[in-house]
Amino acid sequence: MKNTRLVHFLLLVWALVFVKAVYAAGSVTSLSLDVRSWDYESLLWGAIAGFLGGALRTIFTLASENVAVYRVLREARKDLIVSFLAGGLAYLIIIAVSSKLPELITREIRMVVIVWAGWQRIAFFKRVDQLVTSKLDKFNQDLRGGAPADPPASDVVSLGDK
Repeated sequence: MKNTRLVHFLLLVWALVFVKAVYAAGSVTSLSLDVRSWDYESLLWGAIAGFLGGALRTIFTLASENVAVYRVLREARKDLIVSFLAGGLAYLIIIAVSSKLPELITREIRMVVIVWAGWQRIAFFKRVDQLVTSKLDKFNQDLRGGAPADPPASDVVSLGDK
């Protein structure tokens, strides 16, 4: 393993911050009182949880023998910014899904989902884009009544029956 001292130190710091965040979120019960009924502080908690997931992934990247990391600071900065945004977006999605289906995502699963989104980083955004695109395509097909999409303007259009 490369960078063993750095990896061990970062893993210890990550564990301490994670325990503190879980304790702070759980001390008021139900993920900071259901994350304070939807305000900026709760969104920040979600983003921080994603940040923690990204930090854990960065630590694993640094510990890996298969991944070449040339600029540790640049790689860590990029990963942590993206994971911070992924955590915030995951929190927004969880709130949206919970408002439609309140029993689907329990409070025990929320932290895990948000940390997982931070761990996935760019892959999380790609998956969200894929889901949104498929839903929009289905919606457009329903609007057309199942008819095929209009041909592109560059297609050859027949002039009539022969």
